[in-house]
Amino acid sequence: TVCINAEYGPVLVQLTGVIVSGESGELAPKHVVLDNKTRSRSCNNPEPNYGGRNCTKLGDNEELQNCNTNPCLVNGGYGEWSEWAVCTKKCGGGKQHRYRECNRPTPKHGGSNCTLIGQAIEHQNCNIQSCVPI
Repeated sequence: TVCINAEYGPVLVQLTGVIVSGESGELAPKHVVLDNKTRSRSCNNPEPNYGGRNCTKLGDNEELQNCNTNPCLVNGGYGEWSEWAVCTKKCGGGKQHRYRECNRPTPKHGGSNCTLIGQAIEHQNCNIQSCVPI
């Protein structure tokens, strides 16, 4: 099974089977391909003879079961950085920060959060010039 990140298109699960509508949403898969398995049995052990009943009262001779129905995981990705916050000091060296959210895409179905690809907040020095007395 191969899952492709759905950020820019549908998730494709490479399996044989029936295509059904998937979950809808901004970055959700448009289609998910399900695999299925079947099993069958024959009424031949023994075959009905001499007026014996056939096997129809014992249930269907074929059974279909869907499998691989769980959605693919989606790893999180960061959105754009915010603007830098106002510096904590006008002069003499202050600090400021900016942040970003883990929402492009948001992790889903057990996908990893954004901490594996970097920090959500950055800090920097600002207004490092000396303060001049008035």
